[in-house]
Amino acid sequence: MKIPKKYHKIITEQSIDIDPDGSLFVWLNYGYSYDYPGSGSHCQGFDTMKDVIESMKTVYRCKCNDCSEKPVGSPVAA
Repeated sequence: MKIPKKYHKIITEQSIDIDPDGSLFVWLNYGYSYDYPGSGSHCQGFDTMKDVIESMKTVYRCKCNDCSEKPVGSPVAA
């Protein structure tokens, strides 16, 4: 499953690490976090790509120190 274009500023295919057991870990680009505003949670694990896409509904703008030092939407070097 491809990442819909409307989410490319938040994540891209390169943002996803696939473990040998098939689980997915997604690193959000700078300026974004999961869960709630200001949480600083930039990586989360998932079972399927469908879950990854669904999680985009719980992504917020992040203003943590790391995110404030980088341009919004720039990739995180994991």
